Amino acid sequence: MAYGYYSNVGAQSRIDSLRVHEYKQYTPQFIYLGDGEDLGTLADESSDVFQYLRFQAERGDHESQRRLGTMLYWGQNGVSKDIPSAVKWFERSAMQMKDPAAVYDYSILLMKGQGVKRNYTQGFQLLKKAAAMGSINALNGLGWYHGIVMKDHRNATKYFEQAALNGSDDGMFNLGIYHLTGENPDKPWKNESAAFEQFLNASRVGHIAASVEVAWYLSTGSLEGVSQDVERAVTLLQKVCKQNGHLGFMIREALQAHLQEAWQEALVKYILAAETGHGLSQSNVAHLCEELGFGYDCRWRYHNHSILNSDPHPSTLLKIGDYYYHSSSTQGDSLSLAEQAASMYSRAARAHSPQGMFNLAVLAQKGHILPQSVLDFFNASCSDGVESVMEKILKRCAEIEDDEAVTPCSLALLGLQMGKAWRSVTQSRAQFLLAYASIVSMLVFVVVVPLQGCLEQRSRTSALRRRRTAAVSQTDQADAVGRAAGSIWPTVHDEQRLRQASDLAVTLSGVCLCAFWTTLLYHLLQQTIPSTVIQ
Repeated sequence: MAYGYYSNVGAQSRIDSLRVHEYKQYTPQFIYLGDGEDLGTLADESSDVFQYLRFQAERGDHESQRRLGTMLYWGQNGVSKDIPSAVKWFERSAMQMKDPAAVYDYSILLMKGQGVKRNYTQGFQLLKKAAAMGSINALNGLGWYHGIVMKDHRNATKYFEQAALNGSDDGMFNLGIYHLTGENPDKPWKNESAAFEQFLNASRVGHIAASVEVAWYLSTGSLEGVSQDVERAVTLLQKVCKQNGHLGFMIREALQAHLQEAWQEALVKYILAAETGHGLSQSNVAHLCEELGFGYDCRWRYHNHSILNSDPHPSTLLKIGDYYYHSSSTQGDSLSLAEQAASMYSRAARAHSPQGMFNLAVLAQKGHILPQSVLDFFNASCSDGVESVMEKILKRCAEIEDDEAVTPCSLALLGLQMGKAWRSVTQSRAQFLLAYASIVSMLVFVVVVPLQGCLEQRSRTSALRRRRTAAVSQTDQADAVGRAAGSIWPTVHDEQRLRQASDLAVTLSGVCLCAFWTTLLYHLLQQTIPSTVIQ
């Protein structure tokens, strides 16, 4: 039943993708309402980002011109479609002959007559220039031109083969069609196995038509060497359906309503998209239910629906995982709930969520046994200690986080490694004494440094007082100095001795601290750098 539904919708999505500009269709935008970074990518016509991009484009920056044309052509990032304006920017970018992708984009518009009068001659000339500049898509375009317009299937096959070998998904699909129909003059016979191989390669990078073809072969198992796998076929078709332009239009309408703070309208439109099985829309419905204060059932209904998808949003997995984890402390079957929490966090971690990895490290620290599948993902094993498992998880987490920022995973990893280094230091009696000496040294710093400041202040005050006595008469001054010498000398002498003692204490403390931190740093490096490198 699932395959029957998704195969029909997938086939229609394939047809709709060829007429994306004839009807109200938009490429679906994967914007999660609970993620500020996702919302920050939106740039409608009134935004500073769009205005700056237009400013740069008007100054002649070819990259800004192409990006602006792409946004207007497809209606991306919250911008409304404006094909005539898009064509204008594509033309200005292409005519600079600096970017092969821009030259290719404009050549295709000329050959298809989209937003501009059709001109095969100019389009073909630009297409050849784009290919000469290194555009892989232009090779596929040349194959399309020779096959569809010129009916020269020999040259068409040659260009499709070049495009496919260089990674063009369209080139792979078109070459597969030639294998399937047997229209290649050099190989005038049908070869379904070769066609399936090309379709499969194209489907791996998200090609819609190729995915539909692969799903049919997988569902029937009719091709020799290809076993029947209906579940995999359904998963492929689900990804195709998520790219449907009409679904994208509904999601865009819901997003625009949300940006205009029309919460109820946004909720209704997201629900319409969510009921088709669109996972991100289900997550957004759950988010709106929570923001609008609706009942528990509304929120968790769509969260639970969302995690049934093959690629749910990591934030949804984290919310469900948190629910299971906090419930484990209040319910009898706490072990089972903790395992379900670990399962949710591990799915989020596989989707490259740093928070999911951090939560797994916390579970390991609290004594929960992680499933073997989770340990395998982090190259850990059941025989590894808790700290070893945590370290492997946190290292992976720190790798995918922002390298220039201080992040929770990097701080937790540093704390873990510092703890291991400290224990290594205290295992040796001499290093253990050095550690305590460093603690005493820090206390000495705390006491002596303020004391030195007080002595310095007192010395300056005494010097100022002596300068003020310069106005006293010579005789009176001599008498005053004579009397004061007997009383001040011991104090000055004591201050000098105290200052010398404090300087010596600070010096010894500094030596102890340097020795301790050098030792600690050595043990810390042993934790982070392979021993072969240190040796």
